[in-house]
Amino acid sequence: MAQHAGESSYEPQELSDSITQKVYAVTSYIHRHYASELSLEYLAEKFFISPYYLSHQFRRVTGFSLINYIQITRVRNAQQLLLYTDMKIADITTSCGFTSFSQFNRVFNKFCHTSPSQFRVNGVVTPITAIPFEKEPSPGSTKV
Repeated sequence: MAQHAGESSYEPQELSDSITQKVYAVTSYIHRHYASELSLEYLAEKFFISPYYLSHQFRRVTGFSLINYIQITRVRNAQQLLLYTDMKIADITTSCGFTSFSQFNRVFNKFCHTSPSQFRVNGVVTPITAIPFEKEPSPGSTKV
């Protein structure tokens, strides 16, 4: 037994590398704060990582650009509000973090291929998949 003692001992394993864990922390933050103003620069500063590195590692880990991920999170929450509340679409726009109705409408159409009002009528949730590569905004550019 002493000969095989080391074989049965429990050794914790790293689930992932530290950058992957940081990306998961960023996604968690996005899900909790999607209604707030979020940008690549803000998140990079908050998580003590360069915007360029965060952008590339976020795509590697999630398969989405950071901007698309934020938009998808906001659209998913808007879908829930459209289906399960009778909130006005203008109120949903602001409560989900969009800066204007036109931005909300454009982003919603991009992912759902229908307008928010038509989505509310039809009530069909379609899967959102990765959008073809879109260049991340450079540091100092507009917020999402």
